[in-house]
Amino acid sequence: MRLLTLFSAFVSLLAATDQATASVSVPLRRVVKTPHSNATSNVEHPGSSNDTKIKRSELQEPLGGRQYGIGYAIEIGFGTPPQKFNLLLDTGSDVLWIPMEGCNGNICNNNPELYDPSQSSTAYNTGETAWISYVSGKTVMDVYTDTFHFGDLQIPNQRFGAATTANMYNTYEVYGTSGILGMARDQWDGLNSFVDLFNKSLITPATVSFNFAQNPNDSTLILGETPSELSNRGVIWYDNDNCADHKFCVTASSMCVVDKDGNENCVLESDHTYSALLDTGATINLVDTQVGAALNRFLGVSEDGSMPCDGPDISFVLNGKKFQWSVNDYATEDNGVCWSNWDVDNSLDGTYQFNFGDAFFTNIYTSLDYDNNKVGLGPIN
Repeated sequence: MRLLTLFSAFVSLLAATDQATASVSVPLRRVVKTPHSNATSNVEHPGSSNDTKIKRSELQEPLGGRQYGIGYAIEIGFGTPPQKFNLLLDTGSDVLWIPMEGCNGNICNNNPELYDPSQSSTAYNTGETAWISYVSGKTVMDVYTDTFHFGDLQIPNQRFGAATTANMYNTYEVYGTSGILGMARDQWDGLNSFVDLFNKSLITPATVSFNFAQNPNDSTLILGETPSELSNRGVIWYDNDNCADHKFCVTASSMCVVDKDGNENCVLESDHTYSALLDTGATINLVDTQVGAALNRFLGVSEDGSMPCDGPDISFVLNGKKFQWSVNDYATEDNGVCWSNWDVDNSLDGTYQFNFGDAFFTNIYTSLDYDNNKVGLGPIN
């Protein structure tokens, strides 16, 4: 059984503005969670969106936590007056949903963060229904519009999902979170409230940068213009041309376990390149059965996921550039025991794909360009 260790992180969200900027601080949330990548969704009768413009501003939003079982969460609000919700950030899915009063499922049990449309003067039930499935569960929802509160931004008539049934691992009782903020590029269902911040020109340019430092207290998430001290660190931009479903990926041509003598044991098929999904919604890295078996063998991972704390490095060639992680970068130490942050998802078998979770963002400075469909990679420090 893998053990969980909580860490905290203060993460700032910055948005470019043509005027003087304001700063908004939101209380820190630390969360633990399980992976839920590979989301699929459906919505009936997508409706029209709202084109209201409001001022752009600088936003400072906290996120929390890292390492196995720990994800990043942010507090947002819906309604007039606003009802607050702590949502998991997920670049691997494209829907914002929150649980609704009277909903069924373990997400709703003993959860004080339930949306009550009767308590909002701006709530509107569109009459549409939607669903989204993750590896860790499924959510069925009614589609509402209401005022969306994101930092100091207030967006009227924002579409979102109000869950009527929600069964997932990341329950409020265990993790203290109440829903998911999808950050993928897709907007076909009209429920991607995050992308709407860009589509409605509330934040420009339409970029997100993840500056997740090894010390979570030094971590930042930046929306809009990147500060010069970060943009000057040597970020290289690549076309995001190998990724399906409007997500963000890198191309992996090599993944090798490097022993203490410098010898490499490579685990990817040499005659193929792999598409690696960048997914903040997965707290571990997911690989296919063949790659997982080879990794576990070379890393010395036991059946319960434990491994030597002096394990070898792992090197990658991603978009033609080499990166190398130490055992501290891909494993979690708890009470003298180390746990691998690699796991097997047999749905990836034969696809030449794998998923990078939180460990990628804590080891590689990552920027996502939504308008130009590019991924930027650079050194973390």
